[in-house]
Amino acid sequence: MKKKTWLIIAGVCILLVLAVAIIFVNRPTPQNKMIDMLNRMENALGDEWEMQTVTEVSDLVYSDEEGNTIIYHVCVTKYYGVDAAKQTGLNTDAISAVISPDTAEGFRECNVSNLPAAIYQKDGRAYLCWTIMPELSCVIEYDPAVESEEDMLRMAESVPANQSKTVNP
Repeated sequence: MKKKTWLIIAGVCILLVLAVAIIFVNRPTPQNKMIDMLNRMENALGDEWEMQTVTEVSDLVYSDEEGNTIIYHVCVTKYYGVDAAKQTGLNTDAISAVISPDTAEGFRECNVSNLPAAIYQKDGRAYLCWTIMPELSCVIEYDPAVESEEDMLRMAESVPANQSKTVNP
């Protein structure tokens, strides 16, 4: 009798563990929800519309002891319906995922490693933006009252301008 009871208890425990595992594996993640939303939107557009680009942004956040932050945004763009080679200069479409040039309060052109770049200002923050290749753009976001423009340009120029020709987000 005891053996039978233990087998039943073990079986119930195994079923509970399996049920919990199935619930957590099938739980929609934020990324899956986003993909589902994009698929629905694309389906609603109809066949005459074709996706051109997708830009994914990864943020590396640095802070000091006083709570000041520098955020290094890496913008990786995938091209679908358009030739990436046609994108030259500063990729404002990609950097718009971080800061909209149209709504910036200030703007100045500059160069990073002999590449066209720009510094935008908005809400007390500065955004040093440059494009290494059509698929890869970078933005350094900082507080100009704390960090000097020269230091941010030096930081930007530490990123090699001749990155690999293939970028995998």
